[in-house]
Amino acid sequence: MRTFSILLACLSLFAAGLISNSSAEFADVTDWVQIGGELFAKIFHTWEVVSPEDQDGPGEYLGPELPGVRRRERKLLSRMKEVSQLVNRVERAVFASSEATVRALMTNLPDVVRLELRLDRLTELMTGVGDRNAELSDYIKDGYDNTTELLGTTPGKSAFQVEAHTLLDFANHAVAHDESSVRGLMSRINSLVAPASGPFRSRSIFVMLNDALKDQGAGVLCGTQQSPQQLLLNLFNSIQLVQLQGYAVMQFSWMILRLYDKGNFSVEAKIYERQFKRHQETQVAVVRGVLKTASRAAWRCDPSDHKEGTTYEQVTRLLQGFLVNEVDLNGEQSCKENCAFYNYAEPYGCFKDLYCAQQPWCFGRLHNCQYFDSDLWVCPSTNITRRRYDYLEFENGQVLGEKKQCERGTSKVDSWWRYLMWHCSYCVCLCDEDGPLSDRYFSLRPVLSDISSNKVVTGLRIVKKNRIFHFQIEQGEVTPKGLNKSELDWKSVDGFSLYGKDVREGQDYFKLDWQQRAIDLDDLMAPAGHVLTGVAFRNIGGHLNLIMRATPIDIRTGRLQPKGSIWVDNSNTPNSGTPRTELVLDKPDVSTKTIASSRPDSKPDMFIRFTNTDLGRDAAQTTVPFIDIQYLAPDPPVLLSGVGIFHKGQPHYGGFIAPKVFTYDYSHVIAPISPSDDVEGNAANEYFVEQNVN
Repeated sequence: MRTFSILLACLSLFAAGLISNSSAEFADVTDWVQIGGELFAKIFHTWEVVSPEDQDGPGEYLGPELPGVRRRERKLLSRMKEVSQLVNRVERAVFASSEATVRALMTNLPDVVRLELRLDRLTELMTGVGDRNAELSDYIKDGYDNTTELLGTTPGKSAFQVEAHTLLDFANHAVAHDESSVRGLMSRINSLVAPASGPFRSRSIFVMLNDALKDQGAGVLCGTQQSPQQLLLNLFNSIQLVQLQGYAVMQFSWMILRLYDKGNFSVEAKIYERQFKRHQETQVAVVRGVLKTASRAAWRCDPSDHKEGTTYEQVTRLLQGFLVNEVDLNGEQSCKENCAFYNYAEPYGCFKDLYCAQQPWCFGRLHNCQYFDSDLWVCPSTNITRRRYDYLEFENGQVLGEKKQCERGTSKVDSWWRYLMWHCSYCVCLCDEDGPLSDRYFSLRPVLSDISSNKVVTGLRIVKKNRIFHFQIEQGEVTPKGLNKSELDWKSVDGFSLYGKDVREGQDYFKLDWQQRAIDLDDLMAPAGHVLTGVAFRNIGGHLNLIMRATPIDIRTGRLQPKGSIWVDNSNTPNSGTPRTELVLDKPDVSTKTIASSRPDSKPDMFIRFTNTDLGRDAAQTTVPFIDIQYLAPDPPVLLSGVGIFHKGQPHYGGFIAPKVFTYDYSHVIAPISPSDDVEGNAANEYFVEQNVN
């Protein structure tokens, strides 16, 4: 009985992967999936331990030998310690992704979709296998006598107090042919993952889930920071962990029955081994096909509460509504034209210190001047660093902006006649002023991971520092076991000043203005076998354009190959043979005023211009779109193989420019875990995920 305290402790650890609170030291799945092959080898050789020493051949049962049982218990104890260590490694590596993935699915998918996908049923079955192991864990906790050495020789006293009948009853139920047994639970899990062929065959839960994510995913996964493929892979890995638990319980149950003279069971164990192998092959085939079609994009959805400086930043005063009289739009101080004539102009002065002397002046260029009415009331803004006006109300009743209580009081502004023949009208123009209140700069300096230290990009965000927008990256070290989670860090931003020594426009930073204010919207993908190691903006044709550095990696060893690094870009322009298309904002209001969550509305090979908000809605006082500055780092961390810039928003609102990342494609590297045909020679050759990737 002493041996079974270790055996049961080992089995209980399989369930711990679903309920433990520990975190994974390494985030890459290749750490724990490799252990599966080793585990099969351990189980295979453990059968030798429970075989009677004088058995003439396989499958021949000669009856009980009590002295032999004691010797075999000691050997079994040693083997179970080894298996226990392996399971601990499994638990550490898989828990972070398995629990988070299932929780994300159950929380974020709508109820109708969740029921359709039968996620409740899958969770119930997976929990059932874990519960069987939890029962054994209780036997260990309540049945072990800590006052006695497990391998001690105290006469008449056993360290383990659970009766043999209890263990035998558990083992009999585990291998029984009914739905509630471990055998039955495993069969039902397989039917959800890879349903059997036939006229009544249902679709795999992975196929259904992938379809649902395509339809619902935009509002489901952005809160999880996982790509659909990453989520599906993590779910499959958690299912594989449960199936490892179930397989081990089945095999150890037959060992218990055999050791205590209830039969040989070697044939049953071998049959189940072959069945498990077939199930693995069909499951992997199904899941591999699904992963090939699943999106690898990950992005952040809107926060519950928008906070400037925390969740978003603004380009400020790029183009802003400005009230000016025609007399101030030409050097002659004449009023012989009309507002529409001044599509491109400069303010020349302030005629007789009229209303022009009471407002923040525009020292830049003026565009798209418009006439609304002769006389108006002006409500100056209290936020003078961002806005000139809260609203403008004309005598004809038209209001530009949102009319509300004017805290600074309104000012009456009237047009006038000059020489009885020229009407000096007030115009509303767009001011393009590059001044100290205008944050309109984007860094052109590359942001690179430390590939000399074997680090890759694992996360990305945009930050504003010293009035300049920068990329900031999270980087992590790659090891043969995957990403070293304990070493992830956000690299410091190169916060240079616009006025620093040797800092030049066009080389170090890009400045937006009326003519150059477009940003390209692209998805960039690294070639096969490459990972993301750097990002940057560049100026191409007057557009801000995204580029990325990709570096080859040997997945088996985890080593980067810096000399093979390349830059990936999309050099398409509006003047190319297949020109980019513009995403036009239709009368946009301030981005944060919408009560609906932003939705991605751009496609690769498009561009969008930074522009002013609508005159009617906001008096053209705000520059849109805003910049989403939330950090984007897939959780759990994974290798990245692509990056993108996209727009998200709602109709008639400015929306947000935001980054996206693409997780590494594991669809072509997953493989079944099953007993090797030559388990004694190399039982660890077959993994859930093969490590040799071309």
